[in-house]
Amino acid sequence: MSSLPKGLPLEIKKALQAIDFKFDTEKQSKPFYFASYSEVKMRGWNTAANDLKENLTKVLDLVQKDQYLKDKDNTLRILSLNIERLDLSLDFYSEDFLMKHKTKYLRTVRNLTRPIRPKSLREYRYDEIGKLRKLEPSKKARRKITIPEENFEQSYATYLIDFEKENYNPNCKAYMRLFKKIDPKNLMRYPISEVYEFFNNEVKCVYKNKAIRKNSLVNNHRFLRDFCSKRSKVLTSDYFPSFSYIAVPDFLNGKEQQIMTFYGGQFAFGGGGGGNDYYELSDGSFKHKKRFPGWSSSYRRGRRTE
Repeated sequence: MSSLPKGLPLEIKKALQAIDFKFDTEKQSKPFYFASYSEVKMRGWNTAANDLKENLTKVLDLVQKDQYLKDKDNTLRILSLNIERLDLSLDFYSEDFLMKHKTKYLRTVRNLTRPIRPKSLREYRYDEIGKLRKLEPSKKARRKITIPEENFEQSYATYLIDFEKENYNPNCKAYMRLFKKIDPKNLMRYPISEVYEFFNNEVKCVYKNKAIRKNSLVNNHRFLRDFCSKRSKVLTSDYFPSFSYIAVPDFLNGKEQQIMTFYGGQFAFGGGGGGNDYYELSDGSFKHKKRFPGWSSSYRRGRRTE
């Protein structure tokens, strides 16, 4: 028989009942997490869609004047195409808009905000040893050439200084200021408010966000995924514990036409995934409309993608 566990806050229960969420307490053997999230609107969120083209044009003008930017002509070409192909018919804060533009103007401008990454000490040492090995004609002798890592510390420090001088771009901060105005995820945030853990037929509050606005960018649904994984490792002592979670909004007022939830879970051996579900009001009840995958993981690959 489907029933929500006792001990959940009324706000979470109401949201779950609104979307007709099915949950069987008797059959749930792995950790399950019920969470709520808030909505934080940053300054300029209400005008961002109307100002999008203007702000992208400002980025374009900055690129044209940027004397430090490498591959400038290609960046100008790509950004110009991004601006031409903007689809302003989509809701700026919808998943459809994000999916359509995240590999276009969002990626282009995001790359401008990031300075070129220098080699790590390991990469630097590997490349320097490779140069020495190329000078040795004997294949057998080349294999023996190596240099202790500690001997590279001084030369690596010098490399970092030279690298920063050659690749420094004072415009990165200006690009970042503009990026924050054109990134829907920055302007409309959904931090996790509370997390309730259900395990062994008991409900326990395991997290409360005491500074919603301050933690709005860090404590979002990515945080929920990692938090549930860590909690489940303690409960089950498994390296890849099985768990599931759902997060619902904590700001419902009964007038909503749409409800968004975060879903996710991990299975045995590390496979799993998560993202957003959307429910739309139809004939007096909420029906599942769309699912947008946000992350996935697999034991074989040993990595997560978002």
